[in-house]
Amino acid sequence: MLIAAGIGWGPGIVGRASLPSHMRSPPGFSLRTGQPTFIDNLPDDSAFDYSELLRTHGIVSVVNVPIEVTGAIWGVLEVDSAQLRRFDDDDREFLCGFAEIIGRTIENWRQLEKAEQVGLGRRIELQERETLFRELQHRIGNQLQLIIGALEIARERTADPAARKAFEEVIRRAVSIAQSHEQLSLLRIENEVSLSAYLNRLVSTLGVPEGIAVITAVEDDVTVPLGTAVRLGLIVNELATNSIKHAFGEVSGHITIGLTAKGAGGQAVLRFADDGRGMGGTGVGGSGIDLIKVLARQIGGTAEWSSAEKGTSFSLKFRS
Repeated sequence: MLIAAGIGWGPGIVGRASLPSHMRSPPGFSLRTGQPTFIDNLPDDSAFDYSELLRTHGIVSVVNVPIEVTGAIWGVLEVDSAQLRRFDDDDREFLCGFAEIIGRTIENWRQLEKAEQVGLGRRIELQERETLFRELQHRIGNQLQLIIGALEIARERTADPAARKAFEEVIRRAVSIAQSHEQLSLLRIENEVSLSAYLNRLVSTLGVPEGIAVITAVEDDVTVPLGTAVRLGLIVNELATNSIKHAFGEVSGHITIGLTAKGAGGQAVLRFADDGRGMGGTGVGGSGIDLIKVLARQIGGTAEWSSAEKGTSFSLKFRS
């Protein structure tokens, strides 16, 4: 079983070292049985082997919880301690819940990867759902954190041990709710999206490397239907990805993203430009450009490219 991710290990372990998957191995037992394994004192536990890797790191207490994805055990979440400790029901409930979150996250990503293969329409639909989900997740998460914070303050101000214990139980349940909420009510999300907030959040997730500066100039009063916002976001993401990959090479540069509301004929204008090496053409050809043209047509927009020796510019006129 490959140690795919982790913290606290010595150099050269994560991504390279492995642990046995047989029944005498704690992670192997959880993998094969689908049951969590809690061992307070591994060196003295005759039912399990004490692997050389754990021995070298001084591990004595271990927890292994199976990660289930679509009805099968995908892997194991392991938590180790170099000090003897006794695990209780709260530890079990928390770690099993955390493993469930990991499993659902993996399952969601798999579903997204499969969905991307069924066509542009499905891709856009999922992007809309993701946008709605993130917005709802953000709002609910903030409220839950406020509740948890208020409970923690009340607990600290309480001297009665029984009352403190009761507060801790309520806090634990509130934290569990905060980790697990995932239901999306489409009726509670606005039909109109602020492009200023949406595009600024999008820019922060583009993964722009050092040396490339992104400059935004987006008017605050532009709101559009959710479907339009999602398509504009896909267009900006595609343009930025192309610039980052092809426009700059090893040199630094600038990317500029602008949005002007209510231009001629009641149209808004999205502008994107970089000062890289240029396209060497007028924007004809290429799957990325074809995708942008399709997205532009879907919102009734008109896309134009221009390229010079120093940089490429793009503009999209659409009705806001």
